[in-house]
Amino acid sequence: MNRRTALHLRQTAAWCEHAIRFDDLVSSTRSTDLCPDVLASEDPHACLRSLHGNKAAISQAIEHICKRRCKLVRKRKLILPPVDFCQFNGRFYCTNFDSDECQAATEISNGFFDLADIPGWDTWVAHDSTTGHSGLLYGWVPNSIIEPVGRGMWAIPVESVWWVDRIPDTAK
Repeated sequence: MNRRTALHLRQTAAWCEHAIRFDDLVSSTRSTDLCPDVLASEDPHACLRSLHGNKAAISQAIEHICKRRCKLVRKRKLILPPVDFCQFNGRFYCTNFDSDECQAATEISNGFFDLADIPGWDTWVAHDSTTGHSGLLYGWVPNSIIEPVGRGMWAIPVESVWWVDRIPDTAK
């Protein structure tokens, strides 16, 4: 993982440890303060269509989220944990947005995945535009929500979201 991504990971962990509520993953992983324009629609399927195959839109969304999250972390004076903390107290996931939009993951993941299988943007860390049609988006979730997130991944009948052990250097 490159230095920029490591900083974004640390900010993500600080924010998620502060903001995520297990009983409300719908809104606590989708802060309006962090919402990028591409995800502002009330229609999750329209959001997915805007992201799928659009590497520039995903990169811009990540940039927006990371800049806004950095400001909020500073404003709230949250302490950035070391990268090792993030690796032991949470898990990385990856998505290519190649969803079948089956809506199977929403309820079983406590709302972490929306009706188009898009994960909560508060957890987004980096985007690797060098791979695949849409590139790969990397995120981090704290241990406290690994179970519902994992159930959601399992419920999606196509492989569009999966756990990974690390974020590659090519992700920014």
